[in-house]
Amino acid sequence: MSKTLLLVIPPYYKFFGSFNNRVNLGALNLSEIFKQNKIIPYILNLDYQQKGTLILRPSIFQNSRSPDKTIYSSATRELQQNIDQLKPDYLRYCVGDVANPAVDSGSPERAEYLAWEIKKMNPSLFKIGYGPFLRENNIFDLNVFGQGEGKILSHIRNQIK
Repeated sequence: MSKTLLLVIPPYYKFFGSFNNRVNLGALNLSEIFKQNKIIPYILNLDYQQKGTLILRPSIFQNSRSPDKTIYSSATRELQQNIDQLKPDYLRYCVGDVANPAVDSGSPERAEYLAWEIKKMNPSLFKIGYGPFLRENNIFDLNVFGQGEGKILSHIRNQIK
């Protein structure tokens, strides 16, 4: 029986009135590794926006204001809708990507907050924190620091047996 995994890219630029429609290289690479190992991957970029004005990256950081807290609730709703629709066996949160700046693929604070909210609604859904900027925490069921594709695959394979 195949397992499914939803790779979650937390919002960052949306907090500052912009968006980021790129999917980082790490998520794409990891998705392909999972496919090759008979794990069905889905990618959800919570920073994606169909229309809008793209604010130049430097001006976001030079003129940043307090993050818009409504982004958290809309991101949580969007993620929960995807969980309801896809019914994944695992959630994997991007917490930085060595091929991109940390903020492009989820700062630790944003990923942890989103994971905490989803954990309250889906306590039995297995949550993986993954990336070079992951911090020690008790939010994720599995913390994979740095590059740990093998550790994630090993864990999922052991659960399938």
